[in-house]
Amino acid sequence: MEAVLSGQAGVALLGDGGTLSSIHVHDLDTSVARRAGEFHYLFGAASDLVFVENISPDNARQEFQAAVDGEDATQLKLLLLATDRPEDIRRTAAEELSELLSASPHAAACAERLLLSTALPHEADVPGALLLSSEGPGRDFLQRVGRLQPYVRRAQEAFEAIPEDVFGPSPEDCRTAADAACVREGVVRQFVLAAAGDLGWQGVVLAALQIPAVRSLPNHRNIVMRWKSNLNVVEQTTAIQDDLSVMAAVDAQWEDDAGRRREPKMSAKYRPHQRTPSYRSSQRVH
Repeated sequence: MEAVLSGQAGVALLGDGGTLSSIHVHDLDTSVARRAGEFHYLFGAASDLVFVENISPDNARQEFQAAVDGEDATQLKLLLLATDRPEDIRRTAAEELSELLSASPHAAACAERLLLSTALPHEADVPGALLLSSEGPGRDFLQRVGRLQPYVRRAQEAFEAIPEDVFGPSPEDCRTAADAACVREGVVRQFVLAAAGDLGWQGVVLAALQIPAVRSLPNHRNIVMRWKSNLNVVEQTTAIQDDLSVMAAVDAQWEDDAGRRREPKMSAKYRPHQRTPSYRSSQRVH
């Protein structure tokens, strides 16, 4: 069986031979017969589509639920960080985020695919969000994403520094496709974690090179290796003292506040490229 999963749309499209069906976030046990022409109706402008092959119906439902929970965690975190939202709404978002992460351990990793692909905007109120959050998985998640921000910026700068000729005869299109694939498949997240020392580089690079969505890119090996090389250079040329002072300031603020996969043929029609975290703009199809 093949599947296309989207937490943003709240829909999973399952393909078994010549039969298509969809399952939806509010009723995972009920499938709806579909036609190929309904693909864009189901997913709309969703930018988080994940394509998998050789997956059982039960595993598809589990991965779909994790994707939905990850999207919800992303939106709750963005709401919690928004200074233009009333305090009571932000506090409720903090409570719901903690409850969600307690119930769905995989939601944080799914959310990080997007949240670690672009640095948080300057107006993101991390200190205020921490003040509104009680001890627990929600606060831990905020602290983790905050701690990784310097490495998010470095990973993004290193990718942007890859020369145009590495991307082949259509560099602009290939760069956009590579960016989208690496965000969607969690490669950006893995590079950020490796840059922070949370993961080993060898395993991260080998895993990236084995992802079909990455392997389908022109010159994919050179793209990945040049990205890693650029990131190492960025790290070496960054002033150590400046980095330590930034991290010390973040740690001090926190102390004060306290007291997978394969890409099947049906993916060829869609190449999502949006990577900027934003509030959910489209309604889920039921």
